[in-house]
Amino acid sequence: PKQWLLEVERVAPKLKIQMPSDSKEWRNHLQQTKGYKQVIETHFPGTKAQLEKLSSNLATALERIRSKEAFINTQFDHRALDYRQQQEELAQVQTQYTERNECVSKLQEELKDVSEELEVVKAEMEERSTTVT
Repeated sequence: PKQWLLEVERVAPKLKIQMPSDSKEWRNHLQQTKGYKQVIETHFPGTKAQLEKLSSNLATALERIRSKEAFINTQFDHRALDYRQQQEELAQVQTQYTERNECVSKLQEELKDVSEELEVVKAEMEERSTTVT
């Protein structure tokens, strides 16, 4: 704690903010603000006109885009419907394919089992025929 107090005493003067003792500082700020006000008042009308013109141009362009979008939507509406129908058909065909593929796999497995059983029966028959003769 004693070292801490010594450190605080050493650093404290460096941490203090010293404000300039200029008594006219607020007057300078006031003059500067009045100057900014005049600049704004002189440039505002021209800037406002430019911004309004830009705003009207943008509004016109936006309206043209909306009308073209509506036109394109009406032109391609039937194609979008066809596309959706084809997507549904594709989904159905894929489902059928999956089902039939599973069926084929089951039948192949069954064929394999029957073929193995046939081989066993043939081997037994062969063995019996050799023992009979």
